[in-house]
Formats: sequence, structure tokens, C-alpha cells
Amino acid sequence: MRFLTVTFILVLGVSTAGATVINLTTLDSSGALNGGLFAQGSQQPAGTGVFDTFLKLSPGGNQTYSQGYNTDAKNKPLDDNNAQPHTRSLALSAIPLFNCAPGIPGCLAGEQYRQFKLDINQQANDPLLSLDRVIIWQLPNPDETDANAVGGQAFGAGPLFSDVPQATGEVYDSGFGNQILLSYNVVGGGSGKSDMFLYIPNEDFKNSDFVYLYSEFGVFGKNGKVDDSSSCTSTANSGWDCHGVAQDQNAGFEEWGVDAPAPTSQVPEPASIMLLGSFLLALGLWGRKQMAR
Repeated sequence: MRFLTVTFILVLGVSTAGATVINLTTLDSSGALNGGLFAQGSQQPAGTGVFDTFLKLSPGGNQTYSQGYNTDAKNKPLDDNNAQPHTRSLALSAIPLFNCAPGIPGCLAGEQYRQFKLDINQQANDPLLSLDRVIIWQLPNPDETDANAVGGQAFGAGPLFSDVPQATGEVYDSGFGNQILLSYNVVGGGSGKSDMFLYIPNEDFKNSDFVYLYSEFGVFGKNGKVDDSSSCTSTANSGWDCHGVAQDQNAGFEEWGVDAPAPTSQVPEPASIMLLGSFLLALGLWGRKQMAR
């Protein structure tokens, strides 16, 4: 059985002009948004080639935002990294299932969740990064490239893909204008560490089609200079960004991954993890004493 190394503590979303902000810039923080559970977490190792990466975003240059979605298409869209197998299709069966433990804020008892992992890279002296949108969609084909997303602009209203009706294809949407606040330095910085876990109710996946995850980071820009003026209110050019926090993409890449499929695990309460560890340690010490006799 796998156990998470994160503590689920409900972080109340701070509303700004109707938007919700989930702050995951402190250790063991978490929050619920539109039915999805977001948790700060460190899982080591977790870098490229270590956990099962299905989407890698590499904007390059001085670009302050990154966005894209996973696909098997030869010509990758937006800021997708072309290197295989780091950007590829994702089968539903490849996404691990977790049971909800009683008492977890935002987690519905008896519900099963699919888990996604995120590894970000930022400069240590400028560690903040905003995850401005996550949309999860299902399509029957593995090589889609026709998402309704424009480079450098926050994704607004409408469906992510037009191939199937939104009611049929859309699994999850974190919502326009909402933000998940992340910090590269929470667990000491460096690649090879999972910075966030995302849990989506399994019942929201409508069929066994391929799973597409679209995400955008730092789209609102820094110091009030937004990349898309329509993304914010009339205060967008007054030296204050959409949520008052500067969180550009400034280094390396971001990547999404999943754990290898395994029997359904439980999202445990932290106390259960500590008790289990203490019990196993005591059992090990007792065994050593018996062998020494």
C-alpha cells in the first residue's frame, strides 16, 4: 500500500474579484477547488526519468509563462517539450486510484480519486510560480493537437476541445481567474521533487478514453504586466497583477507525471502514517533482539 507524504490541511481560498487562490507555498498545505484537491507535497525522487512523466513544458528563452497539454502528435503544441516519452498520450488505466480517508478536509468519504503529480522548476531567489489553470479532458484519439488555446494567453471560456461536446469530454476545470500558488523552495528546491499532488474524483472520468491535461503557468505575468490584458480586471495595468502576487515562470521546465498503476491505495491522515512508522520501527527493534538471543 502506498502512503502520501503530504498532510491535508484545508487552506481557505482567498477571493480576489471573484477568483479563488489556493496557497500551497507552505509545507503540508492543501485546498479544494471546483471538486479537485490540491496538496503541496514532496516525493523523492520525482524528476524526469524517475516518475512517469506524460507532459513536460519547456518554454525556453525569457518567456515568463508556459502552457500546453499532453499528446502523441509528432508536432507538439504550445510549449510542449518534443522529447519522447516525456510528452505523450495518457491512458486512464495508467492513472493510480486512491481511496479517501475519513476526516480529510475536502475529501469525500467513500470517494475514489485519480492522482496526478507536478514538479516545477524556478530560480531559488525567485521561487514563486502560479498554476493559473488546469483542465482535464477525455478524447478517443491519442494524438490531438486542436485545443482551443492561444499561446501566451490565459484560457478563457468555452471548451478545451471541439471534437466532442463539452459535457462529454470535460472531466475537470480549475476555473478561469483562479490560481494555485506554488513555491520551488518549500522542500529545499532542486529538481527531482514533487511539488504538488492533484486528486480528481474518479467518477468525473466519463469513459476509458485518453486523458488530456492542459495547464498554464505564469500567464498573468509579473508586476502587473499581464500577457493578455483580457485576463484581468481594469486594474491590470496599474502595477498590480490579477491576484497581487508576482509568479512568472523563470527557469527550467514544469512536468506532470503519474505513479505506476497499483492496487487502490488510501489517502491517509498524517497521524496514521506516523503511527504506522513507529509500529514498524518498534517491530524491527524487537526482531533484532530476538535474533541476538
